[in-house]
Amino acid sequence: EVDTTDKQHDNDALPEFITYNLQSSEKKSFTFQIISPNRTFTLAAISELDLFKWLQFLSICVFGAVIKQGYVKKQEGATAVSKSWKKRYAVLNEYCQLKWYTDHRRNGYLGFIDVNTLSSISNGKTIASELGYILDLYTRYGNVWYVGCKDEKEREDWNSKLTDLLPQKKHTINDYGDHDGKHGQIRNIFGHNLIFHEDEECKSIEQCHSIQRMIKCLHVWNGNGDLQTINKILSQNKFFTKDYNHIISIHIDDRNEFKLLHKFVTSQIR
Repeated sequence: EVDTTDKQHDNDALPEFITYNLQSSEKKSFTFQIISPNRTFTLAAISELDLFKWLQFLSICVFGAVIKQGYVKKQEGATAVSKSWKKRYAVLNEYCQLKWYTDHRRNGYLGFIDVNTLSSISNGKTIASELGYILDLYTRYGNVWYVGCKDEKEREDWNSKLTDLLPQKKHTINDYGDHDGKHGQIRNIFGHNLIFHEDEECKSIEQCHSIQRMIKCLHVWNGNGDLQTINKILSQNKFFTKDYNHIISIHIDDRNEFKLLHKFVTSQIR
């Protein structure tokens, strides 16, 4: 959004999907806002020309490089009770992001799936309802995203476009852990040689093994896996209780790092 006090502003002068935000007053000229689900950043260009250069560049980065877009149904909710299907406008771009919006105007940004975290994609169930044809997106963390397409042709197109972006042997699946659909086994996402730093050995949030394992746990929850599968995955972390106590006692109580911890963790979760 671009801040303005001019009630006669012309939205057509801005790049597509960028709008004016009418302010009663402006402390600084040429200001604009970058809005994320968790925070709004207010910035200012040094001139009107630089402002429009920034807007063009941001428009390309945020809204450009589109591979495929359209309405789908997405299953959301953390539990069996709260799960429901929501109509979302999906945009897949060349930056390996599957973004979610409330509608085609892309005003209500809801987050995205990092395609680099996907291990495989397959056609799921065909449901005789408005949900139609389901696409299963399996992640390296053992959970699954479910997307409903209107017909078989649309599902195949989404499947093809997403599959083309999957990481090609950057890492083996065993490096991160995944659900083996053929044998029904849960691979270990934490690794078999877990390291736990005692309190005095922990140097920083970024280097803390307990926090890294907590982030992997949150990735597991950040999807639509059933509770039984989630519990099996989380039970692989033999230091779960020690990790929890370490984070609370050292990083939050002793070092008063709650804000830094929250910022770091939310930057890692997609």
